[in-house]
Amino acid sequence: MGLDSSGLTPLTTCERCENLAGGEGACCFEDGTCEILDELACWSAWGFWMGSETTCEMCEEQGTAMIVLLYASRGELGLMQADDIDAMIVFDADEDGWFGGEDLVLFSLAPGSPSLSMIPGVSAEGAAADVFVVSPSSPPAVFASAEELGLGAPTDNIDALDLHIYVEKSRQAVQHGIRSFLPGDMNSDGNISTADITPFVAALCGHGSFADVCPKGDLNSADCNRDGNVNGADIDAFIELLVGGRTSSPSLDQ
Repeated sequence: MGLDSSGLTPLTTCERCENLAGGEGACCFEDGTCEILDELACWSAWGFWMGSETTCEMCEEQGTAMIVLLYASRGELGLMQADDIDAMIVFDADEDGWFGGEDLVLFSLAPGSPSLSMIPGVSAEGAAADVFVVSPSSPPAVFASAEELGLGAPTDNIDALDLHIYVEKSRQAVQHGIRSFLPGDMNSDGNISTADITPFVAALCGHGSFADVCPKGDLNSADCNRDGNVNGADIDAFIELLVGGRTSSPSLDQ
């Protein structure tokens, strides 16, 4: 599925073909050769089409080093004109270099990208830390929300992607350097336990009180609902973390 220039109206594969430029022109290949073809024939032959009524001399002027084959257009990925992709993983299932068949693309978008307010299921806050998935047969959808990745603060933003499957989201975010603190772990011992209750209460009372009670702790850990603030709204989230807390630090393999 592709999208028209508005980024909203679905186009069928046939309609996409109709939108290809008419006429023939130079089709440049990576081996330095050139043929005069129409646009569809050129792309199908893994060439780079220079435009209607162009000549092979243009291929020589541009040089093969400048030829870049397009894997997927903005429209084919279901994105809008002003969207800015921050990170991407491509699963080219049939290894043909084209977005089609059973291919999947995982990606994140930079803050301010218009699709962050339009993709179904996007996080209300910290959407730039959501990871999305798109396939040739399905529009963009949330693959992993910011909350599922242990993120979700308003300023969280994913700039690179590497795929691993983990269960303990917040803890893994700390261990892999995504986040420097573990929500609820007030004394920074790697556990969320009753030992964190007094420092949490002190954090709610103010930075000075927290520093006196827990000088080695991280005040950010009191932001248990990850809204960017430390206040009474974090109490319920802290209790949930405390009830589900561990008594020992997990290894990287857990």
